[in-house]
Amino acid sequence: MNNSLRYFFILSAALTIGYSPPLYADNFDKAMLAVHSGNLQTAISYWSKYIKQHPDSYEALVNRGLAYFISGAVLKGVSDWHEARRFTPPFAYAYNSVTFLRRSPADGKLLGYVVSLELDPDFTASIIMVGSLYQEIGKARLASELFMKSKELTKNPLLKSQFEHWVKLLDSTK
Repeated sequence: MNNSLRYFFILSAALTIGYSPPLYADNFDKAMLAVHSGNLQTAISYWSKYIKQHPDSYEALVNRGLAYFISGAVLKGVSDWHEARRFTPPFAYAYNSVTFLRRSPADGKLLGYVVSLELDPDFTASIIMVGSLYQEIGKARLASELFMKSKELTKNPLLKSQFEHWVKLLDSTK
């Protein structure tokens, strides 16, 4: 299949799902197209490539984290969100959703919104269950790391104490 015909099919699919990539799509745009096509693993792969080229990309880290989280790799998702916090743009408006972020404008001065990386109660239950599973299968270090990063991400003092409790429990069993 020649490139123009392949691009026509990609563009047709993108318009059908409501996302149109630029003419010369890079890995970020390809990841967005993959997400909107329902292929999270492909999106993760493209965002990983993009992050290698742009390690300070807030949007790519948040999006890959969400894709990991949705696909069940909770620790990887939380780790990406933890890393993304270092690059949160100044004066950004908080935005909490399970949608993927589009890239900020080319001038890169400000991002109009950011994902709230405070873990909500639904995610907390998932994190505790995944941490417990890690502990049960003998991966206490991974469980402890998951709980520590989650503690740093949440602003809720009750959740912070819950995560601290789990970390202390894991440390006492070593």
